[in-house]
Amino acid sequence: MAVTTESALNIFRISAFAPAANLQFNHFLVKDDEPLRYHTGLRGFTKRDINAMTKAFNLANYDDVKAHAAAIYDRIRGIGGPVMPPPPPRGSGPWPQTWIELFAQWMADGYQP
Repeated sequence: MAVTTESALNIFRISAFAPAANLQFNHFLVKDDEPLRYHTGLRGFTKRDINAMTKAFNLANYDDVKAHAAAIYDRIRGIGGPVMPPPPPRGSGPWPQTWIELFAQWMADGYQP
C-alpha cells in the first residue's frame, strides 16, 4: 500500500514498501502550474521494469512510451494481459495505484517530454 505525505509546502512523497524485496520506493511530486513531464517525473522506470517489458515497449525511450502510452496504461492495470511490470524477480511490479494515476495524469497533460 502506498502512503502519501506532504514533506514541504506543495511537495508530496509517495512511498510504497515492497516486502518481498525488502525495498522502499519513493516518488516525489511537486504541485505546480506546469504539467508533469516525462523526463523529470515518469522516467523513473526501473531497469527491471524496462527489461521485463522490453518485448512490447522500450520504457527507456520517451517516443516509444508516448506512442504506446494507452497500451502501457492498460498493461500496468492488468488489462489486455498479465499486469506489467511483473512482480519480482522479473520486474518491480505491480505498480501502486498512485503510480498508475501519475501515468494517467501524464497522458492527460498531453504527454509532456
